[in-house]
Amino acid sequence: MVLPHFRAGEPVVSLGTMEPPETQREVLHGLVWEELPTLIYGPGGIGKSIVALNLMNALHTGRDVAGLKAHQGNCLYLDWETSQSQTWWRNKEILQANGDDLDVWPDPEYPESDRTKMLYYRFMSGPLVNDVKYLQKKIRQLGIRTVCIDSAGPACGGEPENAAATLKFFKALRQIGDSEHPLQAIILAHVTHEGRKSGKSSPFGSVYWINIPRNVFELQSSQRDGSNHSDFALHHTKSNTGPIREAIGMRLTWDQGCTVEYMDIHKNSELVGGLSMPKQAKIHIDKKGEPMSLEELADLINPTSVRSLSASLSGSENFVSKNGEDGKSVWDYIEPLGVEEDVKH
Repeated sequence: MVLPHFRAGEPVVSLGTMEPPETQREVLHGLVWEELPTLIYGPGGIGKSIVALNLMNALHTGRDVAGLKAHQGNCLYLDWETSQSQTWWRNKEILQANGDDLDVWPDPEYPESDRTKMLYYRFMSGPLVNDVKYLQKKIRQLGIRTVCIDSAGPACGGEPENAAATLKFFKALRQIGDSEHPLQAIILAHVTHEGRKSGKSSPFGSVYWINIPRNVFELQSSQRDGSNHSDFALHHTKSNTGPIREAIGMRLTWDQGCTVEYMDIHKNSELVGGLSMPKQAKIHIDKKGEPMSLEELADLINPTSVRSLSASLSGSENFVSKNGEDGKSVWDYIEPLGVEEDVKH
């Protein structure tokens, strides 16, 4: 039945005659929206896979993660970068930290499945488009709601800069679900070489890696040698589902498993680079405990953007310029009256 449907495609429908569908919701608060693709990008080796594994396990089990509300739905990890054994041990660490076992976790909607609280997994090698028919079948058999693509480059055949290859990938991603069983996806991607050098990063490859996902996040990390934890920030860089959200901070700790906790990135100077200039200026002024000159702030934020920083601070009602003790102009931050900043999600 899959092949004829695959060839025929979806029928034309009259929207006005449909029963009103349920409103689209955030299945992982502030990060993953129902039936839509989310892309997370960052340099190689900073921990995209382990962060994604924690997010996917939260969705699979319905357990909140780093203060983010998760709605349960079976999850499938499509892996082009690591191995089945490595993913098994990583997933076991996550379950161990949460006190979960590896026993079969019966699925009332799919009683013949062998679901556990570990993710469903598939080792991948060729482009996603080569496996559409097989994945369509397995996704229906297992009731999969979210897939993770790790990662974008090999998933599109190793040519992420090629527009045609990128579009084939997104077509295949839609085809492994359908209108009755649409999927949401977390797609992991690397950054451009130019972005790594300039600090203005974006997903490596075709512009469609930004244009097609409904939400895009840049992952930054802060890691210290010898420490048992790593801090991460997810900066929301593009949204087609509403306003840009505040950055999401999380700390992953390895101690009798892998735990994930909410972290206030405003307290980690290495992770604030993705914030707006005024927000970064506030953090530095608060840290110093006194007003700062434009030049001091620019040195900490972006030495090449003194003019842009000046315009950003002048345009904010929360910053004032005044004379310092030496008579030179300095900038200070004024808290809004009666407003407390909510940084937790």
